[in-house]
Amino acid sequence: MRIEIKLFMKKGDTLIFGPGTYRLLKLIDESGNISEACRKLKISYKKALRLINNVEKKLGIKVVETFKGGASRGGARLTREGKEIIKLYEDALEMINKTIRDYIKEMAQR
Repeated sequence: MRIEIKLFMKKGDTLIFGPGTYRLLKLIDESGNISEACRKLKISYKKALRLINNVEKKLGIKVVETFKGGASRGGARLTREGKEIIKLYEDALEMINKTIRDYIKEMAQR
């Protein structure tokens, strides 16, 4: 048996983001490039920008900053606030997963 949880972050009744946007932000953080994150997720650059802009608009903060190229071709990185949001999401997900693991372990011992 397997239990799967999808975590969505909300502000009041407004959905901020869920697993897809989390993966996008995480891949931007790891690759330093929005295009690379899009390739890995198989989404368009336009969709990625829409997801990022949506989060930034709803929270009223920048979560991704971009910089123009030259020899290094430019790139992107998460802001400090963007990294904090990712950490909050990961901590919440880990807490939920631990609770589920503990519950399954307890049920198996009955």
